[in-house]
Amino acid sequence: MQHLEKEHEIEGNLTDNIHKVTLNYKISEDACNAYRLILTELKEMELYLHQHIVKENQILHPKVIALEKKLLHQT
Repeated sequence: MQHLEKEHEIEGNLTDNIHKVTLNYKISEDACNAYRLILTELKEMELYLHQHIVKENQILHPKVIALEKKLLHQT
């Protein structure tokens, strides 16, 4: 579990860095289509990643912790 939580922290730091580098996905008027597509895809990836992390934190992790406790008490 600690490993997964550390991964989420790392991903959060990476997306923070992407925000800084892209100026929060700001697309200048003279940007080429390839750059526009990259920023759009990065933003979509971040939204997907955020949803994934929320699901893990709110649904999966509590179930894993509960199962782990149950298994530890059976032995």
